[in-house]
Amino acid sequence: MTDHEIDEAEAVLPEAVVPEEEEEETGEELGEHEGPELSDGGIVRRLLAEFLGTFFLALVIASVDGSTAPALVGLSAAVLFFLFGPVSGGHFNPVVTAAVGLLGRIRAELAWVYLFVQFTAGFAAYGLVWAMRPPLDDAARSALRASVDHLVGARQGQVPWFLAQWPLLILLPALLVAAVLAARDRFRQEPQAAAWIGAAVGATFWLGNMVYPAASVPDVVFNGYASAFQALPVLVLFPLIGAYIGALLYRELVAPRPVAEAEEAEEDEEDTEEEEEEADSEFVEPEPEDQEPEPEEEDTEAGDQKPEPEDQESEQDGPGEGETAQETPVEGEDSQQHESS
Repeated sequence: MTDHEIDEAEAVLPEAVVPEEEEEETGEELGEHEGPELSDGGIVRRLLAEFLGTFFLALVIASVDGSTAPALVGLSAAVLFFLFGPVSGGHFNPVVTAAVGLLGRIRAELAWVYLFVQFTAGFAAYGLVWAMRPPLDDAARSALRASVDHLVGARQGQVPWFLAQWPLLILLPALLVAAVLAARDRFRQEPQAAAWIGAAVGATFWLGNMVYPAASVPDVVFNGYASAFQALPVLVLFPLIGAYIGALLYRELVAPRPVAEAEEAEEDEEDTEEEEEEADSEFVEPEPEDQEPEPEEEDTEAGDQKPEPEDQESEQDGPGEGETAQETPVEGEDSQQHESS
């Protein structure tokens, strides 16, 4: 290589080292570990949206009563999901968050944060209602108490009310979870998803707020009644069992094929990425290619040396021509001598 080519190579080397690629790779790694909810920097927006959605839903649950309560709660859930669903996912219920976590659609640490935000919003809503009307009579003490008295009926006094209702505390959350997951997956963020989620909430609200631990636990704390605090573990445990059943029901029965196709698509993407990496590793081998031009330079030097023998031959041919030139005058002299004779 000439000095000019060496200078050009040195000038290109600093430009070839691009640190931005390393930053992009680290960003992708962080995205894989933190998840999209943290990699895009929108964690505060998501938590705020989840807090507001849960707060207003719990506020409606704590305020309504009577036969119109399921319809009002369902409509409120539809509106709240339409507003905040695209931001936070629209859980608004620890049961839904638990089901989404069981399906692996949310990271465990973020699910715990969601649960904390939901219970905080529920206590804030029931605290506000309790502050506005602290002296409640037995008839309107809470939706939970009214629904329990209606369902237990004659069995009241034989077994604790929270144990007598354990099948409904499991089955209704399971139905709610399966319906919400189906609506979220089939309609994504379209308005139909909000409508179906609201319908599912209204259909499962006939048991009261026991399907919503973020509402039932604050209800027990602020409007405590006989043996209410004994029911706190049950009001959380049984709905979570229902969430697990609902998640399994949805994954195995309602949407088995889309889940399988998604897993196959992920495997195909991994295979294609591995193939691309192998192809890149095969092409990135410049060393043998850089050694090829060296014989070409030798050939060019050899090519430059080839004309030298031709010059020598021409030099050798030169005296021959000179000899012929010298011979011609001799022939002339002979002719003159022949004429003189």
